[in-house]
Amino acid sequence: MVNVTCCGGKDRNTTTSSTNPYRPPSETRNCYVSLGNNRSTFDFMECDGENTACTGYGIPEGLGGCNACTKSSGGGYCDVNGSFWSSKGMGRRFHRLTDPDDIADITKSSTDLGETSRLLKRYETTMNNRFRESEIRRKRNKTTSTSNNEETETQDNIIEENTITNYITDILLYIGVSATFLVMILSIVLILLK
Repeated sequence: MVNVTCCGGKDRNTTTSSTNPYRPPSETRNCYVSLGNNRSTFDFMECDGENTACTGYGIPEGLGGCNACTKSSGGGYCDVNGSFWSSKGMGRRFHRLTDPDDIADITKSSTDLGETSRLLKRYETTMNNRFRESEIRRKRNKTTSTSNNEETETQDNIIEENTITNYITDILLYIGVSATFLVMILSIVLILLK
């Protein structure tokens, strides 16, 4: 089986379907225009063809092509000599993007707020597991040592304080990571706008 890489660097075998031969990968759909009747300039068999992506219908004559198609979680875009073009979800023509918000939406990376949300959810699960383990240890300690009751309570308080401290530290870490991602994305957008 031959692995074909479609425009925008997407693997044909894992991101497209021969049963829907005119539906491009979701991360590059803005590189193609609709021709009507459920057809588009994307073609499963010719997905790496020079004149399939980022050509015609609004893009200046002789510019664009397969190499101009850039994938992104926002649907991709055409980078034609430093200017950004999009079919805005496989419309009938390409539109030059001049609004910074439009450019930010289309050019956003795969690591966005959804990724941050997943990281925070994973962290929440970890903290819930730590809390449950602490509860189990506390119950076990209470049943096994009635004579050392004060010592057990002290250990439980230390464990609980450590858990809370770790929780707060981890939250601050994830907030910092999220802020860093946002600053990085905004920096990239500003660089691209210049």
